[in-house]
Amino acid sequence: MNPATSIRTKQIAHWLRRLLPAALAVAAVLGGALAGALATRLSVQFTALILGGLVVILLLFSRPEYAILLILVASSSIFDPRQVPSISVGFTFSAVEVLLILLLGLVVAQSLGDRGRPYVKTPLDLPIALFFLATFLSLENAVLNLGTNVDVLEYRWRIMFNYLLFFAVTNLVRTRRQLLRLVVGLLTLATIVAVMMLAQQAVGTSVVILPGRVETAGVFEDAFSGVTRILPPGQSLILVMLLPALVLLITRRPLDRTGWLLSLSVALLLTALAFTFNRNMWAGTAVALAGLFLVSTPAQRKRLVQFLVVLALLAAIAIPLANLYAPHVGQIFDALYIRAASLFSGERVAHSASWQWRLMENRHAWAQIQRHPWLGIGPGNHYRPRIRLGGDETTGYMHNTYLFVLMDFGLAGFVPLLWFSLLFLIRGYRRWALIRDPTWQAVALGLTLAYIPLLVAGIAAPVFMDWFWTPVVGVVLGVNEVIYRLEGV
Repeated sequence: MNPATSIRTKQIAHWLRRLLPAALAVAAVLGGALAGALATRLSVQFTALILGGLVVILLLFSRPEYAILLILVASSSIFDPRQVPSISVGFTFSAVEVLLILLLGLVVAQSLGDRGRPYVKTPLDLPIALFFLATFLSLENAVLNLGTNVDVLEYRWRIMFNYLLFFAVTNLVRTRRQLLRLVVGLLTLATIVAVMMLAQQAVGTSVVILPGRVETAGVFEDAFSGVTRILPPGQSLILVMLLPALVLLITRRPLDRTGWLLSLSVALLLTALAFTFNRNMWAGTAVALAGLFLVSTPAQRKRLVQFLVVLALLAAIAIPLANLYAPHVGQIFDALYIRAASLFSGERVAHSASWQWRLMENRHAWAQIQRHPWLGIGPGNHYRPRIRLGGDETTGYMHNTYLFVLMDFGLAGFVPLLWFSLLFLIRGYRRWALIRDPTWQAVALGLTLAYIPLLVAGIAAPVFMDWFWTPVVGVVLGVNEVIYRLEGV
C-alpha cells in the first residue's frame, strides 16, 4: 500500500472514532423522536414492536452473534417460549422464528452477494440438512398418505426448524471476537439460569418464578416435603455449558480473576444440575467427567480433583451450619442422596409408576415404528390411545428421544441424527488436542464432552425433539466447527 494512502486511511479511521459518540447521540435523539411520533399514531405495544424490530435488524447485521443469543434467551433460558410475541402475515410466526429466518436469509445474501464472505462448508452440513429434509418429508407423508391434519404436526415440526441455527453459527460467526462474545454469552445465560434455579429452590413451590416444571421432588412414589425439583427451559444450557466452564477452569494457571469467576459459575451450574433431580443428566455428566479425567494432563487432573474436593469440603461445612437456621437445606441434600442412590435400586425402579409409563410409551412407539419404518408417522403425530382418566394430552409425546425420532421421522431422520452426532464426537476427539489456543482448546473439548450427557439424557428425555433443546444443540454443533476453522485444524 502507498504510504500516503495508508496515512490518509488512519486519519479517516481516527476521525470516525472521534465522531462515533456524536453519531450515537444523534441516533438516540432521532430514535426518541421516532418513538414519540409513532406513539402518537399507534398503540404503545405496536410502537414497541416496531422499535424492537429495528433494534433486532441492527443487531442482525452488525452483531449476528447477539441475534443468535437472543434466540436462546427466548427459547432456552428463564422465559416461557409460548409467551414470545407472534407475527401474523397470513401465516403466524413467532418472533424467534422470524429472527431465525432473517439470520438464514443473511447467510444466503452474504454467500451470493459478498465474495469476501463465501458460504462456509463443514462436514456436518449434509447430515443436518438431510435430517431437516426428513422432518419435512415425514410431515408431507403424514398429511398426504396417513390423512393427518397438518395442525397436529405443525408444532413439533417448527421445533425441528431450530436445528438450522447451526448454519447461522458457522456462516455468521467469522472472527475470534465474535466467537468469544457468543461463548461468553452462552456461559452467562447458563449462569443466570442457575441463579434463578437457586432462587426458585429458596421459595419452593409456593411462588413459581420459572417456566417449565416446578414441583415437589420425589423418588418412586415418595415425595420430599419442602424440596423442589426444577426443570426450566434453561436446563439445556446448564447441561451443555457445565463441562466447557469446568475445562476452562482447570486449564487456567494461576487462578486469576477470570478463574475465580469460572469457579463460581461452575459451582452454580453444578448446584443447578443437582436441582433438576434428573438422574440421566447426573449419570451422563459423571461419564463425561470420567472422560475429562482420562484426556487431561496430570496437572489438569490435579486441579480437577482439588476443585471437586474443595467444593465437597465447603458443602460439608456449610450444610450443617445452614441447617441450624434453615432445616430446609438439610432436607435438600437428603433428597439428593436418596434420589442418586435410587439409580442402584434396580427392582424398585422396574416396578415404579414412572418406569412403567415409559415402558408403555416404548411399546406403542415400537409398534408404530414397525408399521412406518421409513418416514415415520409425522412430527408430533398421535401414536397411542389416551390412557389417563380426565384427559391425556401427551399422545404425541414420549420420553425416549431415540424412539421419538425413529417413530416420527423413520430411518430417514434417525440415520442423519446418528450421523451428525457421531461425526461431532469423532471430530472433537481427533481435533481438540490440535488446537493451539488454550481457551479454544478448552471450549472445544468441553463441548465435545458435554454432548455425552446430552446423549445419555436422551434415554429418558426428548433432547433432540423439544423446543428448548433443539436450538442449543444447533449452536453447540456450530461453535466447535467455527473453532476448528479459525484455528486451522
